[in-house]
Amino acid sequence: MLLSVAVALGGIWLARHFYVHRPQLPDALARSAGGLYTTLSNKWYVDEIYGYLFVDGLAKGGGSALARFDNRVVDGGVNGATAWPCLSARGGGSLADLFAFCDETLCRTVALLRVPVVASVGHHTDQTLIDDVAAVSCSTPTHAAEAADIPAIMARLNSECGLVVQSAENALALGGSGWAELAPQPEWNPEDQLSVSMWVKLDDLEGMPVLICKGAWQQSGYFLQIFREQLRFYIAGVGTLDAGYPSAGEWQHLAATYGFGEMQAYINGELVGRKRVAGRPRPSANPLLVGRYALGEDVYFVRGMLDDIVIHNVCLAPEEVRAIYDGSKRD
Repeated sequence: MLLSVAVALGGIWLARHFYVHRPQLPDALARSAGGLYTTLSNKWYVDEIYGYLFVDGLAKGGGSALARFDNRVVDGGVNGATAWPCLSARGGGSLADLFAFCDETLCRTVALLRVPVVASVGHHTDQTLIDDVAAVSCSTPTHAAEAADIPAIMARLNSECGLVVQSAENALALGGSGWAELAPQPEWNPEDQLSVSMWVKLDDLEGMPVLICKGAWQQSGYFLQIFREQLRFYIAGVGTLDAGYPSAGEWQHLAATYGFGEMQAYINGELVGRKRVAGRPRPSANPLLVGRYALGEDVYFVRGMLDDIVIHNVCLAPEEVRAIYDGSKRD
């Protein structure tokens, strides 16, 4: 402590000596020290070096490369685990032995997992709560090992969770005044996960065309629209994500997902934006509108074509969105 006080007092004395008693001395020293004075005056150029290497270098010049590395290597490695099912199995036993598989926390976790879970607890007549939330429930552990067929499991999950709104051979053509309206369904109100995907071919990007709407701004439900030429995904009670720039005059695949505390947007199978969010979705009793907003103003109507509109009550992983795009490409 005494040393630090002495150093501080010495600094005060030097400053007074240089700038009060002999004000010409600092200029003379600056001229004689040259580069050393300039380096000290600029704090060793730490800010400039950091800005050149990291702000201008990595963040601007290499930002896209870092984003691709993060999405495809880091996130891809984690999400790639969904290619393998999880097997939860136990041989027979008393009810007390099997009761652990009725735990509420365990069942909620299994229900939210992206990884397909194959449950097999006990034998034949035994029934636990994990059987009700797993992707596949088997009567015996041996049966579970045989049933862990990844393509079959994923196909069944997609058929159960995918809700096709419009999947005709001919796209839904909207000229700026027409729309489709579907009666509300409980499955279209997400509790903690939601994905919307579709093919669009817009005549132009004028106005604020709403592609699909189930609710209203700052009230309830959700919608997907083009706002200021960006893709906007809104969920009441959760948040808004503006990302990517769809184009007019060509078919594009648009997708938006919500789940696990994050909203994501995709164009042609590529992630164009993501946002961490909190809160819970507010359900809407409104009908599902395709091609317009709840308000009937012209600015919200779609001019163009929509096709293969699908609502999923699960949060699609990036590789699943990409697979949908690759599997349905069009000219």
